[in-house]
Amino acid sequence: KGISIFLVVVGHAGCHAELYRFIYLFHMAAFFILAGCLYRSAEDGRDNIRAVVTYCWRRIKRLWWPYVFWGCAFVLSWNRLIGCGLVSGEPYSQHELVYRLIRVFPLWQGCGNLAGAFWFLRSMFYALCLYRLVEYAIERLNLHRRMVQTAVALLFALFYWTPWHVYVIGDRATLWGYVFIYIGHMLKEHGCDRPVGRRLIVSGLGSLCALVLLFVTGRSVSFGGGEGKSILCMILAGIAGWYGLLSLSSCLWRSKVLSYMGQHTMPILILHFLAFKLVTALGIILGYGDNTNLSAHPVAYFGFGWCLAYIFVGVVIPLVLNAAWWYIYGLLKSIVVAHGLFRKEQK
Repeated sequence: KGISIFLVVVGHAGCHAELYRFIYLFHMAAFFILAGCLYRSAEDGRDNIRAVVTYCWRRIKRLWWPYVFWGCAFVLSWNRLIGCGLVSGEPYSQHELVYRLIRVFPLWQGCGNLAGAFWFLRSMFYALCLYRLVEYAIERLNLHRRMVQTAVALLFALFYWTPWHVYVIGDRATLWGYVFIYIGHMLKEHGCDRPVGRRLIVSGLGSLCALVLLFVTGRSVSFGGGEGKSILCMILAGIAGWYGLLSLSSCLWRSKVLSYMGQHTMPILILHFLAFKLVTALGIILGYGDNTNLSAHPVAYFGFGWCLAYIFVGVVIPLVLNAAWWYIYGLLKSIVVAHGLFRKEQK
């Protein structure tokens, strides 16, 4: 997760076009495959409707709530952000503001440029909940699970290219999210999710060769849009990227920095676009352009040095803000507890 979220920031930080194209071969698919590898069919050994509700409720807390909270924050502050020059666009009228806020709750509303990565939260939420519901239906109807899930995943992969994909709840990335969650789940069931020893080396080299081949042939396999993409190429790129990241993480497993990033992907995903503005503001102060550059999205300056600066700020600032928030929260909570205003949980 740490490597994957780092690649997300690199891809948004104005990196070289060829590096950008290589990263977008696989990095988002890896998140969904990881979710499939970590998927459990039932909570606490139960596979009833209560277990389904418990599973979906946990996804609400982890995915829906961050989207809604920060989505509302960005929508409510849109006019102020325009006034500060941080974004470009038309101000919202009062009617439009209310309309957009309402659409944030079912995750239908884009929340502006600074929330450009929120599509991932929406697609992951809907794909995981849908996958769990299909699993429950298969169990209740006593169907052949592997056969049915394969058919559903194939149907979604094909549906991605039809004109009717616009009617999918969330967006078309939800369809491919489901497919890659299924792939991750199947890899786990076959014991192929964590190769070790020689298998890890072979899978790492094989995945690298596959990604290089797809890159050299100019394949386009990103989640957005369906034109000129191949189902097999997208699946191959996702699986190759997953095994490549596994091989790389096995070499860097001692890295506390990457581990910490992997444990705190949410603040990086949500705040890295906003953190980029600090580097752009510094460039303006140093005389590189005028104040209009501040509204450039996602970055205003390009080049190796600027890219490194955007990457550093896009990772560090969200982590610092997240750590500061939890420190202040813990401090306030301890003060409340000390004054007897908060009932301690009994062990």
